[in-house]
Amino acid sequence: MPDSEPAEKKPTLAKRVRARARALGELGSDAVNQPRVLPAKAHGWFRDWFRTVWRLRGGGLYACGVALAFLFFEIREFILEDIGQFIAMGSIFSGELIRFAISFVIDTFINSIKALLWPAYVVGLWPPYGVIALGVAFFLFPRYLKKPIEHWLFDGDSGSA
Repeated sequence: MPDSEPAEKKPTLAKRVRARARALGELGSDAVNQPRVLPAKAHGWFRDWFRTVWRLRGGGLYACGVALAFLFFEIREFILEDIGQFIAMGSIFSGELIRFAISFVIDTFINSIKALLWPAYVVGLWPPYGVIALGVAFFLFPRYLKKPIEHWLFDGDSGSA
C-alpha cells in the first residue's frame, strides 16, 4: 500500500466551542473599539457560510437557491415576528427570553426545511410559468452565474469546488 498522509482530523467540540467563544469576544471588542471593521468581517462570515451551503448542496442553482431562500425566510421572520416579540418582552431576565430563544431556534430549523423546498415555491408562485422559469434557470445558471459565484467563494482558496 502506498504511503498516504492521514486525513485531517476534525477539531474536538471543546476546541470548536473555544474558537467560537474567542471569535464572539473579538466581535464584541471590535463592535466597541473598531466598529468600521464589522462589515468586512460580516462579509467573511457570510462567504464562509455560503461556501458551506454551496459544497453541501452540490454547488449549483439548487445550492444557491437554498442559501437565498433561507436568507429570505430568516430575514422575513426576523422583521415580521422576532423584533416585535423582543420589544414586547417585559424583562430579558425572565422566562420570556428562554421562550424567545427556543422559538428562534425552532423557526430557524423550519426555515431550513422550507429553504430546501425552494423549487416548489417557485413552481407554485406562477403556475405554469414557474416551471418554465425554473427550467430556464437550471439551463442558464451553469453558463452565466456559476463561474462568478465560484470565483467569489473560492478566490485565492486551494479547495475550490
